[in-house]
Amino acid sequence: ARCPLVHPAAPMQPSQSSAAFDVAVMGSVVYDLIAYVDTAVRPGETRIGSSFGMGAGGKGANQCTMASFLGSRAAMVGKIGDDLFGREYMKYFSKHGIHTEHLLMEAGASTGVASITVTGGGENTIVVVPGANFRLTPADIDRAAGVLAAAKVVVCQLEVPIDVTTRALKIAREAGAMTILNPAPAPVTPTPPELLALADVVCPNQQEATAITGLPCTTDQDVDAVLRRLRELGCRLPMVTLGASGVAFLDGDQVLRVPAPAVEAIDTTGAGDAFMGSLAHFCACRPDLPMAARVSRAVRIAAISVTRPGTQTSFPHREELPADLRD
Repeated sequence: ARCPLVHPAAPMQPSQSSAAFDVAVMGSVVYDLIAYVDTAVRPGETRIGSSFGMGAGGKGANQCTMASFLGSRAAMVGKIGDDLFGREYMKYFSKHGIHTEHLLMEAGASTGVASITVTGGGENTIVVVPGANFRLTPADIDRAAGVLAAAKVVVCQLEVPIDVTTRALKIAREAGAMTILNPAPAPVTPTPPELLALADVVCPNQQEATAITGLPCTTDQDVDAVLRRLRELGCRLPMVTLGASGVAFLDGDQVLRVPAPAVEAIDTTGAGDAFMGSLAHFCACRPDLPMAARVSRAVRIAAISVTRPGTQTSFPHREELPADLRD
């Protein structure tokens, strides 16, 4: 079932009542190669793993898929290679009803891949080889403008060139869509203030927040200072994910904290993307809810994902959720 179209007045509400898509995601498409080991591998060490898996990944694709699993009419904008992984991804998106008119397949390019190691405690390390993701251009985004302008919520990340992300957010903002930026992975160069100002919601994790602001983000006081600094940098609604501690965000001048439920994590891969995709879904489909309620629902869904192995394979579908998360 697709999400209901609910449009009562509410803060941070998407403006289009007749949008063709609930959520459009412009970002990375990556195929995950996951090795499971008991403890972290040290430099120079060879370790026997316990199991291996492959599957769909990439921050953009993860977030788009999560929104689709919850019932959003979702569209993916990005670039893949004309190779085995790219063709598998096209079939996968088609199976789940995700719009792919502007998921471009480029000859001679390789689909992005991620080498992931997951320890027995569920923690992960990831190396991403971007491949075709880094061949995405602003001109490609201009050709996808109709899709971005036809969405209630547009989500972007930083696994594609930053000028591409900026262009996508600008098109979405001009069309009246709600814009969400997940500035991940952590930027290694200063984040342009104009990029942050184009997003209604900016949501880094603690490491990414430090990379953007230059401030520590460990204690509650640190988090408060980071959120206020993000506001100074132009973010309308700054938000920071805190792992097992949940999420904090700045609502007006008040810092609100949404705790995560206690769970036994077996694989945290993709948990942040499960949160982002869920948040986009609830922003698009439940604009009647206060932002704190949307965040709380997204946190609970992300917590479910860490109790399962894999990336998108760990994402719950709408019919699996408790009744209060399905409406």
